[in-house]
Amino acid sequence: MSSVDKFSRVPLYYQLAEEIKNSIKQGNLCPGARIPSEDELCKLHGVSRTTVRAAVQFLVDQGYLYKSRGVGTVVTRQHLRREGWELTGFTEDVKRLGRLPGSRLIDLKLQLPPHWVQEALNLSKGEKTLVFTRVRLVDGDPVAVHTCHLSPRLGLELEELKGVDSLYQFLEEKGVRIIQAEELLEARAISPALAPWLGVKKNAPVLVVKRTSFDEHGTPVECVEGVYRSDRYQHYLLLQSRSDGGPLYR
Repeated sequence: MSSVDKFSRVPLYYQLAEEIKNSIKQGNLCPGARIPSEDELCKLHGVSRTTVRAAVQFLVDQGYLYKSRGVGTVVTRQHLRREGWELTGFTEDVKRLGRLPGSRLIDLKLQLPPHWVQEALNLSKGEKTLVFTRVRLVDGDPVAVHTCHLSPRLGLELEELKGVDSLYQFLEEKGVRIIQAEELLEARAISPALAPWLGVKKNAPVLVVKRTSFDEHGTPVECVEGVYRSDRYQHYLLLQSRSDGGPLYR
């Protein structure tokens, strides 16, 4: 029975959104499950389509739901979360959550890098990088697009990168051990070219992570720009005052 109260001063869409949210938190609507259709929600709660659409959009904006083409509106799975102090790759982050990582190759080529990559990798003018662009998947769903620039000093060939899943594991097998990285995190509207790959609308908000990775000799070997769906990704940092030498509390 619906708990939506038409005589309450609380907006109907908000009441409906709270009811759907409670069903998610109580486990009645599981991650990955499709919620009832607009018609079903209208009949079940005795509200209009306008109310249903406003409630659903409110929960999409909050990250509880997302719209999947050809499927409908689905309960969001657990966010992919990265711990700010750990140097890990995408595959390791996903496996740690007990989820299935995957990739879909978009492009693989040799090209002149953008200026920030040229500077970060200490490249001479005219030097090209191997560019490795993939859609990164969690349980088959697109979460991010990674564009990776590999230093020409690694001596890699394009053919070697075909079929690579975990890049860090691949590099380690080649004798390149990444031990340190610098990252820059920023918010941005997604580009029209990338929006279809992530299944989001034009100009949807995304989180962009630019990373430069270094090997054990302090040599920069990789630059990657990761564009993440903001409703599926969290970047966590634990901060401590320099003046406090005491223990960390978590």
